[in-house]
Amino acid sequence: MSVFNLKKMVCKKGVFAGFALAFVVINICFASSVLLANYTNITVSVERSASNIINFTIEAQSENISQVQFRILGSQNFDPDLFEVNSNGTTATGAYFSNISVSSGGGGGNHVEIITFTNTSGAGIIKNETTQNFWFSIFGRSMPMGDMNVTINITGVSGDLNDTNEVVFAMTFRFSGYVKNETGGYQNQTNVSLYKFEQVPNGPPIETFAGSTLTNGNGAFTLSGLPVAGNPNYVLKMIYYNGSGIATKVGSILPPFPGQMYYPQAFSGAFEFMRPPSLNGTTFYIGPAATINITATNGSNRQLFGYMVMEQGTGFPLSSNQMGNNSEVQVIVPTNRIYTIMLGRFNNQFANGAECNGNFMNDTTCGTPPKSNSTLNPTIAGQKIDVQLDMRINRVQMYGCIGVAGNSSVITNVTSILPRMMPWTGFVPPMRADTQDIDLTSDLQLNYSDARCPGKIARYNISLLNSNYLVEVYGRNSSEELVAEWVGAFQNASFEGQDASTNNNVNITLGQLAGNFVESSGTGDTNRSKFVVRIQNSTGGAITQDTPNVNLYVKNSIFGELNFIIEGFTNGTFTIALPLNSTVKAKVFSNNAPPTEKKVNLSTKELNITLTTMAGGDAGFKKTNASGGVERINVTNSDFDIAMRFIRNSAECNILNPPSDCILTSMDVDGFNPFSALVAGKINMEMRMKKTNVSITFFNFDMLSAKQPPMESVMNNEASGGSGSAPVWEFGSFVPADVYDYAVVSIPYNDTAINDSATINISVNNLYDSDWNMVWNKSRGDTSLNVTSDVDDYIGNSNNRSYNSSGYRNLLGGGVECSNSNFSVSTTATSTYCSVNTSANMIYMRVPHFSGVAPLVSGSAPVAASSSSSSSSSSGGGGVSAYNIYSYDEKDFSLYSDINKALGKDDKIKVKINNESHSVTIYSLTNTSVVIKVASTIQTANFSIGDSNKFDVNDDDYYDLRVALNSISNSKADITVSYLHESISTTTLTAEVVNTPASTVTSGLPSTDETSTDSSMFWYIIISLIIIMIVVIYFLTRKFFSKGLNSRVNVLG
Repeated sequence: MSVFNLKKMVCKKGVFAGFALAFVVINICFASSVLLANYTNITVSVERSASNIINFTIEAQSENISQVQFRILGSQNFDPDLFEVNSNGTTATGAYFSNISVSSGGGGGNHVEIITFTNTSGAGIIKNETTQNFWFSIFGRSMPMGDMNVTINITGVSGDLNDTNEVVFAMTFRFSGYVKNETGGYQNQTNVSLYKFEQVPNGPPIETFAGSTLTNGNGAFTLSGLPVAGNPNYVLKMIYYNGSGIATKVGSILPPFPGQMYYPQAFSGAFEFMRPPSLNGTTFYIGPAATINITATNGSNRQLFGYMVMEQGTGFPLSSNQMGNNSEVQVIVPTNRIYTIMLGRFNNQFANGAECNGNFMNDTTCGTPPKSNSTLNPTIAGQKIDVQLDMRINRVQMYGCIGVAGNSSVITNVTSILPRMMPWTGFVPPMRADTQDIDLTSDLQLNYSDARCPGKIARYNISLLNSNYLVEVYGRNSSEELVAEWVGAFQNASFEGQDASTNNNVNITLGQLAGNFVESSGTGDTNRSKFVVRIQNSTGGAITQDTPNVNLYVKNSIFGELNFIIEGFTNGTFTIALPLNSTVKAKVFSNNAPPTEKKVNLSTKELNITLTTMAGGDAGFKKTNASGGVERINVTNSDFDIAMRFIRNSAECNILNPPSDCILTSMDVDGFNPFSALVAGKINMEMRMKKTNVSITFFNFDMLSAKQPPMESVMNNEASGGSGSAPVWEFGSFVPADVYDYAVVSIPYNDTAINDSATINISVNNLYDSDWNMVWNKSRGDTSLNVTSDVDDYIGNSNNRSYNSSGYRNLLGGGVECSNSNFSVSTTATSTYCSVNTSANMIYMRVPHFSGVAPLVSGSAPVAASSSSSSSSSSGGGGVSAYNIYSYDEKDFSLYSDINKALGKDDKIKVKINNESHSVTIYSLTNTSVVIKVASTIQTANFSIGDSNKFDVNDDDYYDLRVALNSISNSKADITVSYLHESISTTTLTAEVVNTPASTVTSGLPSTDETSTDSSMFWYIIISLIIIMIVVIYFLTRKFFSKGLNSRVNVLG
């Protein structure tokens, strides 16, 4: 389409819609004492990191124009808007073109592109009362902060200038990615939508539709033309609808993110995981979804409501508009989870005057405290659940005496009574939920002298709704608030389903509070003593953007167990009132840092929680050190090269070595971006040290709540102690308990240290808390009865997730014998708690949720091990024999070229064939020959220099490997390992068969008995004679058939 046609359409219609840009006509007249001109611009925005055509139509209105100059402003030298060479053009004849770039002030200074069209002859480039078009391309800056401005200067043939005019071009960006389903396949026709998210003071946030698209057949999508002005926040939503328009799959539930996180940012020279996180290019995983349809009534008529939909496992809100005014809401949620729906009409959104009493309180125009349904558990993709809550309420009475214990001064004032409605047992929402009509100045509600409460501070009598509450009561002595002794109580109160005016007598005892005095933060809060928690990055700075979800698990003898959901952050800090005699753990779920769990010491009055911020080589991983503590691992160091695998969670994949079609995605940690793979559901998550295959695999790991992989883990390439046949290893993970079901730790061993033909036993030597303090020690006589909640979140739980449950209890006692045949980890059978793979030389130990665990391997040393002269640090574990493992098992061996390595004694090459691990090991070595062991099906062969042998490693009657000994030098055997798929029973005769070496392939280890050696030599001679006879027959037969028969001779071998 020509420029003239564009102008004509613009002038006629006013607006022209193109592929991705909206073109708006802008007419501004240039005016001076002499020169008059007019321009039209059809471009309203430019895209970052992309080529943008800028097109102007200039009209001369008072004289011929000799020069038109455009200045491109608004960018900086380190990230400029650049003119694209040879992109300029004009409809004017005889125009000369020039372009210069002007920079000032260093990298942070301003960058200007000056583009000039000129002809100083009398005719100029635009004759009076005519128009000409001018165009050029600008490649937009990568960081679109601010607008791009273009100033236009026009000169007439008389030399007169127009007044400079400026055109503002808004910067936009495009956002791209991929969508896969729960099986790892790309998902087409998925609706991908972005919504601009704005917080509104004293009101609900607003989501404004910004754009949507469908994924193509390769699961790819691109959204373009997205505005970046003002650095808005955006919310991403992904839903797949089937042919009937029913939502059957949904993506990760993500919070609002700043606009710059949706496009790639230009930061070079750093490992991927150290760069600012970006959602652009991410692979998003969607999983089975159901729809919850929500309405409310007052028993007969529909009611308006605000709402919150919460996943119970973590208290994570999936959808929320608590201050809304809705008549019906549909929320699409992942299946196989339990959800709570909370509805309410809050007082600052609805009236709460005198008329809102009695039956009229339930009318749409009056505020109503939250009502909830906590039994929703969709299990089928595409399922629709209709939920209608009755918003009617009854009032009941709660009264009793208020006493005090553990105080150091006389408590004289009850300062506040705060009821918190609990939607389900043990869950404390972040907001107050009552009618806020408690008046402690009324003797009817609080009386300090009452004969019914002798020896107590006061008697209270309050009216609540027939629901479940956590009632908080606070008091202090007579001193000023800042220096006063503060006390408090937290009382469970269950009134669900009670009739109106039911009386409930509940006595309350105040006790010591953690922390220091903190003033009220506003409505719904009160002055009291509080504990302070700061969420900070690795440099000690406050986390002020992308505030994480924080849950506090609190255990106390009075109220049992409570989970507090934290929302009120100020500069990364929140405060909370807690009983001093409580056990508390903080669970932190961040969008761009690994999830973490931290024990809270309430006696310290405050706590700093440091999140991994992926800088300076720090990805969260740690290792134990010589002093018994832990230190950070720099994952950019090749010795600590760590790989991650995201594995499907299913019956066929919940095994120790899952097949390749179970792998959703994999990556190295130093190439990991926190948003590179956003999985919506539960998976198995493997973290593996590539040098030794030491690993931790978390089963049923919940990516919806965790948001990021469990990189806050402790691993090492070597055992931390013990002996060769009884090494002690140490593993750690600071992932919150609710995120996964159990884990499997993988421990390598050396054949020269442990005889895997004999029994191998594994047990727990030590347990550590989240600060790596030893809290359980087998050597000092600790038993399962000594396990505390510091290391075991599920003590007394019947779901086989505790060290004290039947499945794991043996690990704390005499240990568990490792099975060499059962590689399942999903049952409660004893054989699934330890397995040994003798071909891969790996031991697998299954453990429940843990902060730190030290497995003790107990095995028998091989008889030959006592004569071994090698003794140095081992890269394979056990700490007794120096050997190397060369792993080529990232993909099937058939996809590799030949492997050529110089191996010393006990060095090993590992490969994967048909998803099974196999190994080639130098068992013994002399100056002229070697013995090589091949496993899984253990076979050994004697090699002289120049020999080669074929091996069937999986008993399928096909050769799978060829091993050739090329040379021996400096106690190293130079071997080549090649992939084969060659039938054993009908091997075609080739030159290789004629050249078959004089070597022997046997099962088991080579004998050292002298008689056996003589017998082997006898059979060696016989077999050699037979081979010679076969070769002679072959050549005679070949000569005969060559006279006219076109046939091939197969020799059975």
